Amino acid sequence: MLSVVLGWTCVAAALDAASVRDATGTLSSATMLLSGTTPVGGTCVSTGSAITTNSASCPGSPYPSGQLSSTTASSATSSLGSAGNFAPTSASLSAACGVAQFADTSSAATNGALPFYGVSFGAPGPMGQFAAALDGTTGFAETRTSFANPESFTLLAWFKTTAPGTIAGFSNTQYARATTTNDRNLWVDDTGRLVWAVGTPSAPHEIVSTTTVDTGTWVFAAATVGAAGSALYVNGTLAASSAITSARNYTGWWHLGWGAETNWPDAPSGAYLSGDLAEVAVVPTQLTATQVAALQTASAGGAASYVSALGALTPTSSWQLSDSGSVAFTGSVPALGAPACPRVMVTVQATRGTTTTCVYPVAAGACPAPSSAYLLSSLPVSSMSPPLGGSPVSLVVTLRLTAASGVGVAGLHLLPGFTISSAVAGTLWNASLSFAAGSVEL
Repeated sequence: MLSVVLGWTCVAAALDAASVRDATGTLSSATMLLSGTTPVGGTCVSTGSAITTNSASCPGSPYPSGQLSSTTASSATSSLGSAGNFAPTSASLSAACGVAQFADTSSAATNGALPFYGVSFGAPGPMGQFAAALDGTTGFAETRTSFANPESFTLLAWFKTTAPGTIAGFSNTQYARATTTNDRNLWVDDTGRLVWAVGTPSAPHEIVSTTTVDTGTWVFAAATVGAAGSALYVNGTLAASSAITSARNYTGWWHLGWGAETNWPDAPSGAYLSGDLAEVAVVPTQLTATQVAALQTASAGGAASYVSALGALTPTSSWQLSDSGSVAFTGSVPALGAPACPRVMVTVQATRGTTTTCVYPVAAGACPAPSSAYLLSSLPVSSMSPPLGGSPVSLVVTLRLTAASGVGVAGLHLLPGFTISSAVAGTLWNASLSFAAGSVEL
């Protein structure tokens, strides 16, 4: 069970410094704003003059960090304030609910990657963009669907680390656990060198860079296998090669930031990447040294230049990992065979002055315990007491899982997409604060 308390202190006042224009173009004589402060710090304000929309996405999250369970409760406190003389009404609603994903930005765009556990969005990335930050002990991402025996291909990745760990790996099982078959792995070993490992039918095979890459700066890696042999490139330059032309024949999943190298000769002491990762892509051809160097050159022109050059190579999948963490994957989670949000129960309770009401499900007094009749996936727009006259309003959101999360579900980042809004009666204008990027772990 998860309880979230949003403290809402409200003031009704005319603000002379700005005016509000609603979506129909009607000029009003005063303004209205909402401001919010989240538990992890950061304030956002929804306001403006001569506006057609008035919304803001708040930093942080109104939900506690950590993992939800079916038995343990935790809470976090946020405060919201509202000012204006429009006599607004208020509502709570749930936006698209699902689990966070890293988008597949290839032309096919069919295989996003789902992040698990210690993954953070929006870290400073290469080429002036954002990247994913991985904690080195739990965080990784995996493709939603499998790949059938990728051969004659190139794996591309940008990474930054100071420790051993896996950049990307291919295995015949999901969810970062022991595998019976794994190869096509790219990692940093304990001496700081880059390793590209391909399994042949008779033995594991590695090629290793002579220079170190655990420098805490961004490194561009390209690893290939195909008719021309195996090759490993660091920052656009050939670092190692061999005559191995194929990998093991099996169907598997790409894992970003984790690999199963325990039985490999030069296995890293840490299976997870501790650092930042960006622009991971699988190109279904064996790139030449000239093509890899051209990508490195394109990167000097910035992210748009690099992405354009990569797109010309028609990657099978491309995960830029520059996502904001606010776009939910609402489809079926592979381990569940169903979307994740219908397994989360929710109640919403509001207290204004000495009066407590249950907003969802609608009832007088305190809310009942969460039940399967009230799911996060079906949370409707729900009326709440208008924030008028300076009366404090507290809002309690309670979440609980219908069942404990198992392998393949535990650690997924849930995006409840909770929004607080105030609408002006009789017009189309409204002010809202969105917490779409706020997540907890299933």
